[in-house]
Amino acid sequence: LQASRFTLVDRYGNARAALMVGEDGSPAIHFFDPGQQPRMSLALEASGAANVKVLDPNGDVRIWMSVNPNGAPSLYLRGTSRYADGGTGHAELAIDEHGTPAFSLCDTAGTPRLLLGLDEKAGVTRLSLSGPDGELRALLMADRERGTLHLYPDDGMPERDVPALQLRARR
Repeated sequence: LQASRFTLVDRYGNARAALMVGEDGSPAIHFFDPGQQPRMSLALEASGAANVKVLDPNGDVRIWMSVNPNGAPSLYLRGTSRYADGGTGHAELAIDEHGTPAFSLCDTAGTPRLLLGLDEKAGVTRLSLSGPDGELRALLMADRERGTLHLYPDDGMPERDVPALQLRARR
């Protein structure tokens, strides 16, 4: 038995899952809720990236787990909102193709507000905090020897009245 699409239906004839091959030759499995809305998909893209997406009842992606063709993984989480504007923030955890892990928290506009990263090769950890405009407000960095804290006013330059705080490791 061969086909480019198989559809699994419930006892009422409603599609509940589909196994298919896209126009570009990429395979995917999609799962549907009782109202036949897509709720989850597992796909291997033509580029070689593998994805798992979990959607809410409105079809919005809430969880997206991916491994790109170089093997770099990422996890994206998007929240829901009880406010009228419906804006939601999101979080992402990723490890790039060089093995550098990063964590970001973004506001409802998609602006990164907190970034945490570790450059394992250089041994430097960075934590940056940004304002709603995306401009850097604080930067905490630590290497193998010491740490520094930089504060930035509205002009984006390091605060002149507040020197960088030097943090030293105990020996």
